[in-house]
Amino acid sequence: MKQLSGKVVAITGAGSGIGKALALRMAKEGSILALIDINESYLHEVYQEILRQGGAATVHRTDIACRESVHRLSEEVIQAHGRLDVLVNNAGVSLARMPVHEISWEQWEWIMKVNFWGTLHCTKAFYPRLLERPEAHIVNVSSVFSLGGVADRSAYCASKFAVRGLTEAMIQEVKHTPVSITSVLPGGVSSRIAQHCKGWQDQKLKLMLAERHRKQALTSPEEAAGAIIRAIKKKKKRVLIGKDAHFMDFILRYFGRYAEWVLQLLVLGPEKRIMQRKMRSTGS
Repeated sequence: MKQLSGKVVAITGAGSGIGKALALRMAKEGSILALIDINESYLHEVYQEILRQGGAATVHRTDIACRESVHRLSEEVIQAHGRLDVLVNNAGVSLARMPVHEISWEQWEWIMKVNFWGTLHCTKAFYPRLLERPEAHIVNVSSVFSLGGVADRSAYCASKFAVRGLTEAMIQEVKHTPVSITSVLPGGVSSRIAQHCKGWQDQKLKLMLAERHRKQALTSPEEAAGAIIRAIKKKKKRVLIGKDAHFMDFILRYFGRYAEWVLQLLVLGPEKRIMQRKMRSTGS
């Protein structure tokens, strides 16, 4: 797909972060956007910004965790635009750091329903329409945490491993169809995902860590959006986003049994220090 002008593009999680940046960038390239998010106020902010820059878009407030809602969504998008050329499964959520036994069944179900089932719901709903096009593309945003497990991130890792597995299997299945698929593996991207994660008992600590994530994320949403657009145009099957993603991929490939130690140090070390300082300051 060498150019995106005139293409109808549906983006989940379009209200913030990578989804928002991708919507604004694609609108500038002449794409027609179907903006999908559960947060209506975020959606309308993006919608108004697209209109101000002369773009075209429709707004679809949808809970992608609900299969029936996604079925209605697919009908709405086709009714509004008549077709779909690109589907970007970007929406995702996260949980506070917890070991497996502390994660409730409700939390497990929530993160899997959004991150994995949401991706599958949208893919199943829109895939028949994509097959009707002379050329179409699916982007599934997984995570660098789908490359290797990280302690106290089991739920998030499991959901993103599932997305990567689904995507890599489908890449093999679509070889003789007009559809191309890209698996996107971002590292730290400055977004609202940490701000909206569930499971924190200490809200001040949650906000402290969310602010740290925002400040220390190595990649901006705009940089991530640019990488995804280039991947669509070049029909890349896999794209790592951010220096940290490339570094983690390198560590896992070449450090063998030492990879676990390096990842624990780099990924969990800074957060543990913040939590320890917080506990000391509160006397707990």
